[in-house]
Amino acid sequence: MNFLNQYLPEELVNALGRMIFHSFWQGAVIAFVLGLILFLSSKKSAHFRYIISFAAIILFVASCAVTFSIEYKTNSVSIAAPADQPTFVSAADKFFVNPISGTESETTIWDSINSYFNQNLPLFVMLWLSGLFLFSLRFIGSVLFVQKIRTRGINELDIEWLYRSREIGKKLGIKKFVAVFESINVKVPLAIGYIKPIVLLPLGMINGLPYTQVEALIAHELAHIKRYDFVINLIQTLVETIFFYHPAVWWISNQIREERENCCDDITVSVCGNSLAYSKALYNLLQIQHNYPELALAASGKVNQLLRRIKRMNGEKSKFSYGGRFAAFMFVSAIVAAVLVFSSKPASSNTAGINKASIIDFYGLT
Repeated sequence: MNFLNQYLPEELVNALGRMIFHSFWQGAVIAFVLGLILFLSSKKSAHFRYIISFAAIILFVASCAVTFSIEYKTNSVSIAAPADQPTFVSAADKFFVNPISGTESETTIWDSINSYFNQNLPLFVMLWLSGLFLFSLRFIGSVLFVQKIRTRGINELDIEWLYRSREIGKKLGIKKFVAVFESINVKVPLAIGYIKPIVLLPLGMINGLPYTQVEALIAHELAHIKRYDFVINLIQTLVETIFFYHPAVWWISNQIREERENCCDDITVSVCGNSLAYSKALYNLLQIQHNYPELALAASGKVNQLLRRIKRMNGEKSKFSYGGRFAAFMFVSAIVAAVLVFSSKPASSNTAGINKASIIDFYGLT
């Protein structure tokens, strides 16, 4: 992988590699804390849980940015230092020196993993760049698809529904004009855009569903626009693109999307005042479920998520939420990881920590 250093500075490659390495434990810790908070705050509002979840992913990005900055500065100084001066050690590595290991002969699993990763930094950076390229193509494809469906195969609603959509928007406090269209390219309602937002409804939905259900679905999409969810969703997608390799990022992002839909459900029920009609509308959408790029904010969401939302609006709660199960899993994982990190290889009989000679020397008995 020496050819990578021909195109990128060595300090940049090292800093990226170390950031990737430390992002694993950083993301695991943040996800564990978030899962625990979500489990303990099951009775809190969806808005509170949404803010906490979004703060978690911002904290993760910030921690990775700080790690990269520290590693880059450390590597820059180390590379620029004369050969006769001692080599600088990463600030993060100094923090994670095993307190149990008192001699160089004792090697922990953490030390082994750390050493292996340091020896193969260019390889991991190359793999990350390859994945980043592929997920960037996915992101660009989503943008192109969204632009396509917002401009092609759309028809304006009749006067009655245009007026009704404006009235719903006013109830939500939306001042800007939001165009609502029927589209032949969608099978569930979608909210797209921020500067010039639009709502797309499946062709025939207005005539195929009761009046109150259509109102509720339009209100849900307008709630996304009211909350500026398109911007937040764009940030999420960028984070998922950069940290595509991290399971904790995908889990946190999924929690954000789930709580976002819960927030819009609460707004919809408060505006329409009929949770039963809205639940029936969501159930009808379940029959025509279809997947769309993450940039398009659909009213339905994933099937399991949709069922949870329907149960939630009708006062049914699971005995042990997914967030709680994940928190329990992360807690056990953290214990196992701590044991592995701070456990050293069995020392030989003459170097087993504190030997008899060292005790004699300590008390001055020689």
